[in-house]
Amino acid sequence: MQMNKKVPALLSVAHLITDVNQGTLPALLPFFKESMNLSYTLAVVMVQTFLPQNLAMASGLAVGFAVGMGGVGVTLLGAVADAWGVPAAMKAILILPVLGFLLTLLMEYPPKKEDEAKK
Repeated sequence: MQMNKKVPALLSVAHLITDVNQGTLPALLPFFKESMNLSYTLAVVMVQTFLPQNLAMASGLAVGFAVGMGGVGVTLLGAVADAWGVPAAMKAILILPVLGFLLTLLMEYPPKKEDEAKK
């Protein structure tokens, strides 16, 4: 019986993808964060442009909301994993970037100044 040569190749590629997703990618995320300047700072500055008279409140709201929503998200994903299993929770995570992108389309940035809005 001769084995199809495509099967081991496909399994090797699948194994490589799994290794990258589970081992290499998490190890590289801190470097991506630093090299792409991904931090709360950008979100804080963006929120401060929406609330220019209350910069400190805007900073607190931006960081507090981000941390709070992270806690809520982890709790909900834990409930999904308990109810339907970890693979279902991992698939649910794939929806989040799409939702975030769609929500950004609803925002007007930079916001209009009060003088321009009245005209």
